[in-house]
Amino acid sequence: MRIEHKFLKFLSIAAVLSMTSTQAVAGERYWENAQEAYTKVCAYCHKSDGKGVGPNTINIKTSDIQSRVLTIKAIVRNGLDAMPAFRKTEIDDDTLQDLATALAKGELK
Repeated sequence: MRIEHKFLKFLSIAAVLSMTSTQAVAGERYWENAQEAYTKVCAYCHKSDGKGVGPNTINIKTSDIQSRVLTIKAIVRNGLDAMPAFRKTEIDDDTLQDLATALAKGELK
């Protein structure tokens, strides 16, 4: 129960932070697709051989895809532990949505 409370509190804070962040140029995509963004931005630390600084799997304790997507987006935008925050000028909102959805479903490695 306590972990669920912390998870919900984290999501609430992340939602507020994402609503108050500055907007990038509307409609501008920086990456062709989620796989390209993952390969060029994420894979450097989240190596598939497990030898990167970050884990190579998503360790979010919920099976609800939408909750996983929201959590991934919040972590990407705000950072967590050793992971830095990524601005909208580094990963645009549309690509981040696609990336978080693919990661939440286990489609990217």
